[in-house]
Amino acid sequence: MTTKNTANEVWVLTADLAGNPSADIVGVYETKDACRKDFQDLLDSVWPSNWPNDRTVDDNGNDKAECLEDLLFCDDGNRNYLEGQPFTVQKG
Repeated sequence: MTTKNTANEVWVLTADLAGNPSADIVGVYETKDACRKDFQDLLDSVWPSNWPNDRTVDDNGNDKAECLEDLLFCDDGNRNYLEGQPFTVQKG
């Protein structure tokens, strides 16, 4: 019997919150939408409600909706970072 190798894409969500010395893998997901759901939950928990000077964007210049679309959030002041990225994994 022959084993067929197939490649699949997964989405990996990492978080580096409150100045942890390294990022943690939050989860691995079969779809971008599944990754986005957990990203949004984390983003809601760390998005500052009172950034100085009425700031409304992260350190990449993205508002909350853009962070959610890009699956990327950077807040250097509070040392909070979130990122969702696709990876190809080989099965077989």
